[in-house]
Amino acid sequence: MSIKKKRLLAGIFLLLLAVSLACCRVVLIQLEQRERQHCYGIAQSQLGYLTRQVENIFNTMRLLAERCVLPDGGVTDFDESARGVMVLREIRSLQLAPDGRILYSYPPQPEVTPLDLFVDPAQKTEAMQSRDSGLPGIYGPYPLRQGGSGLLCRLPVYRGAHGDAFWGFAIAVVEMDNFLANLAPAFSSKANLRFALFRRNGENGAPVSIAGCSYDSLVDPLEISSILPNGQWSLAIEPRTGWIQPWYAASIYCVAVLLSLLLSILAYWLLKHISQTGFLADMDCHDPLTHCQNKASLQQDVSTWITAREKFCLVSLGLSNFIALCEEYGYDAGDRLLQVVAQRIRSQMPRSARLYRTGNAIFGLLVERESTGPLLTALSRQLDGPLRIGSRLLRCHLAVGIAQFPLDGHAPDTLLGKAEERRERDSREQRVN
Repeated sequence: MSIKKKRLLAGIFLLLLAVSLACCRVVLIQLEQRERQHCYGIAQSQLGYLTRQVENIFNTMRLLAERCVLPDGGVTDFDESARGVMVLREIRSLQLAPDGRILYSYPPQPEVTPLDLFVDPAQKTEAMQSRDSGLPGIYGPYPLRQGGSGLLCRLPVYRGAHGDAFWGFAIAVVEMDNFLANLAPAFSSKANLRFALFRRNGENGAPVSIAGCSYDSLVDPLEISSILPNGQWSLAIEPRTGWIQPWYAASIYCVAVLLSLLLSILAYWLLKHISQTGFLADMDCHDPLTHCQNKASLQQDVSTWITAREKFCLVSLGLSNFIALCEEYGYDAGDRLLQVVAQRIRSQMPRSARLYRTGNAIFGLLVERESTGPLLTALSRQLDGPLRIGSRLLRCHLAVGIAQFPLDGHAPDTLLGKAEERRERDSREQRVN
């Protein structure tokens, strides 16, 4: 294979490879978008479920405060009321903290010393913010005395004549395992997903982990958020092996490379086949020695000229002593002579004329009638003297026959026949003389 063909094949391959890789990239992007949409639905469902859980927990605390905390600030029937409203499996215990001191707890914990939230260093700041703002809050997770970890849901309670006097807190201790039980199936190892449930300190603060893996360990997560009592909670998820599995992407790119190679070979073969077909078709219409069109092309062009022109001449030119020259100097010299004669004729032809090789040493010309005379005069000057063929000077005798359209006929065969007949007559006359 030549260097030119190698470059052509390489160019085709690189072009097809670029197109294939671009198509692969589009396919992978679409697959990733579809996977993200699927995961977005999962994340939205799970975070929505957690949000509803939190709302139910705070409704439970409101109901407990309404039943137990009297308008004058007293507490009545705490154990019975707590037992009646504690229906959510996520709640491990319910508490009341008058003036911030946890005095009531269900289930009872008699061995536990009452905790003052406004004194405890771990909860003082959050308790004061909740008291001053009047907003409920979720805090944690914290380790629980009974084991495990949990969240503290704290609801400020107000009493008094106008309901604006701070009384204390209603508190629900939420067990994390039960609170997140619904997330386990969605983010199990079989689901090939990992998640980070977190909240942020402030609008753009650092993420505070609540459950799952660390937010910073996620590479390219899909993140959705929900507004909860004391801030925004977010759930970020991503597939464990990435949005597109590496082996799948590698397989697609390998197929693209292989397909590009096969298509480039096929394209190269087609181009080569087409070029060869065109070359063969060109050989069918052209003489390979003189690069003139052949007799079949002449007949077709005569038909076209008859339709398109009012008058023209068909000239038949022959070398009457060609056979004698070939016998004396060899057929290689004869081939070279034909090439030189064809070049001389072309050099004198007007642009509209056409040259053909119609026989062994016979040429045909289609030329406008007005240009025929000057052309034959110029050819006589060009071919009358000896022609240098290699180291020899050869003198050829030019025989001419002319047929005029429409005077000599209206059919291609008729015109060609008359032109050749007159050329033969001229050749005989030259031999006689």
